[in-house]
Amino acid sequence: MLDIIKIKGLFNLYDYGIDLKSNIGKIHFLTAPNGYGKTTILDMVYSAIRGDFAALMAIPFRLMSLTLGETELCFERTESFEEMNDDKVDLDIDTNPSVSLQVALIDKGTQIETIQFDSASIGSFNSDFSSDFSVGTRGANIDMFLNSISCRYITDDRILEKKTDRGGSSIQMSKKDLKEYVSILKSILNDPVKNLQFQKRLSLFENVVNGLGLSNKRMEIKKTFGFRFVSTDSNRTIIPLAKLSSGEKHIIIQLCEILFEAQEGTLILIDEPELSLHMAWQYQYLPIMRRIVSLCGFQFLIATHSPQIFNSEWSITTDLFTAASVTE
Repeated sequence: MLDIIKIKGLFNLYDYGIDLKSNIGKIHFLTAPNGYGKTTILDMVYSAIRGDFAALMAIPFRLMSLTLGETELCFERTESFEEMNDDKVDLDIDTNPSVSLQVALIDKGTQIETIQFDSASIGSFNSDFSSDFSVGTRGANIDMFLNSISCRYITDDRILEKKTDRGGSSIQMSKKDLKEYVSILKSILNDPVKNLQFQKRLSLFENVVNGLGLSNKRMEIKKTFGFRFVSTDSNRTIIPLAKLSSGEKHIIIQLCEILFEAQEGTLILIDEPELSLHMAWQYQYLPIMRRIVSLCGFQFLIATHSPQIFNSEWSITTDLFTAASVTE
């Protein structure tokens, strides 16, 4: 379980200390006006846990530590700019600094392993980042620790690729097809072992979706078709998945990704789940997440602009606007 996130010098501006361990229910929200780093913090946590240190180096910050139980993962990022003659300077700053990242694993107060990378070892910052840049030099202990953590990232269309290595994966709701989840449910329902294993999750999925108050439709789950939607009129017309609203698709994708793709104990990061959701569904969001946590034991870290998503329960929320201290 992720207990504490500490960040210094985010965007060379903000210091944050985010305490997750005091939350009952393993659900914590980040909120703030635009520009305070809600999504960036999710990106940093996800990149760190995946061991995608190249992506982490591209984010301007000075220090970050993640505390998980008695183990702490610490990152120190430094950058320097090449001095240029006055006649060569045509910008206020150099856009390609030299960046280095030191990663330290500390267990019960004892430093177990330290490794260091620099931008020269991972290529140009103008190209796409890859997590396979120097696999053999990450450090055996750090690798082992990171591979023991299951993390999923559910976002909108700001992530440019689906990443599935190192026990972590991210999905873009706007890029997913509900037919993929229909196939997943058919596979579960037609496998006696999986069917029994996922029985409670299947029941929760059906209860939650039909409890949302869908407009003139209900969801059905069966072995022959996985899941489908039918009209509540006398004809019980089957409604094509493509005809569902964007809000209906988003909530179903989130639920499927969480309930049928994540293993028990997974840290689940969600960015702006309120997108396309009516106000009434936003108010239902936190109770739904609590039902899922009770059944599956997940931990959620959720970034949002909407107080309705967390029902204005500020005790389980870090407001980055008020929590930020200006970095020195």
